[in-house]
Amino acid sequence: MTNEAQQEINAVFKQKTEKFVTESEKSANNRDASVEEHKYDFRQDFLVTFNREGILSVVIDQSSYTGGAHGSTVREGLTFSLKSGMQLELGDLLKADPNYKQTLDNMLKERTKNESFADVSAGLNAKPDFYVREGGIAILYQQYEIAPYAAGFPTYEFNFSELLPKGTNPFVSFSE
Repeated sequence: MTNEAQQEINAVFKQKTEKFVTESEKSANNRDASVEEHKYDFRQDFLVTFNREGILSVVIDQSSYTGGAHGSTVREGLTFSLKSGMQLELGDLLKADPNYKQTLDNMLKERTKNESFADVSAGLNAKPDFYVREGGIAILYQQYEIAPYAAGFPTYEFNFSELLPKGTNPFVSFSE
């Protein structure tokens, strides 16, 4: 990885962290000091889901508790080219199939239509949350987006072999 690529990736992580810190401080400062409450809690965690073939994919959880029955968490998948530092979108990995959006939309609707927690058949969002995992990708939905809080983050995994023409390497342009 070049220094420039590393700086690009670190800038994204720094921007996301600084935004979360600012929002957390604002929320904490808006609390009603006259009411005895539980302490507020803000936390950011990450997990590297893939780091090879010129690709880095990370899942970031930003959690906050400001009172009530439970806190809330926002989960975001971030995928980067280690060659350029560019943050990748789903189309960058699945470009070998020009119909990948329709294919994924149909597959998601099929998988979600029989879920016991949702009356919704959820398809592919305009800008889906995703991350790379060994052998494929995972599409995730936020808490409450398609299911109740107790369902967490509904996540659906797809192998590249399901999504791309046989023999296609989704990483070829990133690992050269």
